[in-house]
Amino acid sequence: MASGTLVRRGDSGVYHMVYRDPASGRQVWRSTGTNRRREAERQLVELRHRLGLEGESHRPSRDMEFGRFVSDHWLPERCGVLKDSTQRQYAQTAKVVVAWLGSSTTVRKALTVGRAQAYVAYLAETGRKPSTIRNHLALISSMASYAVHLGYLDRSPIGGVAAPRVERPEPVAYTAEEMRRILAALPRGERDIAIMLFALGLRRSELSPLVTSDYVSSTNMVGGAACGMLRIERRAWRGKLGTPKTGVRVVPIGGVAEEVVRRRSAGKQPGDLLFPSERGRLIDWDKWARTWWLPALRRAGVTPMGLHAARRTAITLTLASGTPIQVAARRFGASAKTILAHYASVDREAAVAAATAVEDAMAGAGSALQRSGAA
Repeated sequence: MASGTLVRRGDSGVYHMVYRDPASGRQVWRSTGTNRRREAERQLVELRHRLGLEGESHRPSRDMEFGRFVSDHWLPERCGVLKDSTQRQYAQTAKVVVAWLGSSTTVRKALTVGRAQAYVAYLAETGRKPSTIRNHLALISSMASYAVHLGYLDRSPIGGVAAPRVERPEPVAYTAEEMRRILAALPRGERDIAIMLFALGLRRSELSPLVTSDYVSSTNMVGGAACGMLRIERRAWRGKLGTPKTGVRVVPIGGVAEEVVRRRSAGKQPGDLLFPSERGRLIDWDKWARTWWLPALRRAGVTPMGLHAARRTAITLTLASGTPIQVAARRFGASAKTILAHYASVDREAAVAAATAVEDAMAGAGSALQRSGAA
């Protein structure tokens, strides 16, 4: 590590300069009085020039206690930029990790493959889910990486720890009958939104920014097409328009979905939102789900699921109709691999039929072979 380094300490996130004093050889911590990285780096450069540290190497003490390292260095530096709720979750998990690995143990003894593997085994024995265990292990890995950065470790040992495999649950979607009950339980204005979510499998960040000019009706298309076209772009984030995450796609729109868009676009200017909130802004989806979606699910008597269940339902029903996976991928703006892994629910009867199809064929071939052998 270069001579002298910067470390953030305390709740304020003030940077401290850590260096080896040339005269005494002792490690020195000196506050920069600022939480701005650029200003702290300027002070460190001046310190190096004043003390002649440019050509020296610096390595912090290897006797640092693990608990102090986490509370004074790792938490302020790695978690200081996160939102408060996430910081609290990190702090709670870190408290469990420190208590098990040893608060008064040195960093070098706490962060080893053996200790981390024993901690993983302990979590598994106490009934923790594989995903939870992997989250704890990711936290330990972050601690080890930062310890390497500060010079308390030569390299991170966490790469040698075996993590449990997370089994992905089968995607869950509503049936066609459940979808109809949900739509019937919504008032007309909110039903329009749900129809778009179900009919086109739109993401919330795609439905919110739709404007009148994104729709071209079938009557305005050359040759009088059977259905209209809708331009879809994923660019609404946290109630604001931002940089598109994926490319633009143009998909056919017909039936009840086109009726909704045609009615919504009537009398509006080209740049007006098709589905604005009550205040004419982008939809607040958390509020919309609490106010309309979840109560409609209860009235419909279906299993409560989030808004993304509408997209899973749309993709599942589309594939069940016999639509090729490549066509569905282009329509819903996802790769075929992603659709099969995360969205398309499995029809139980189809799965059983697929499992027995080859066996049935082999059984027929076996009978033919037996007859030919007997002859």
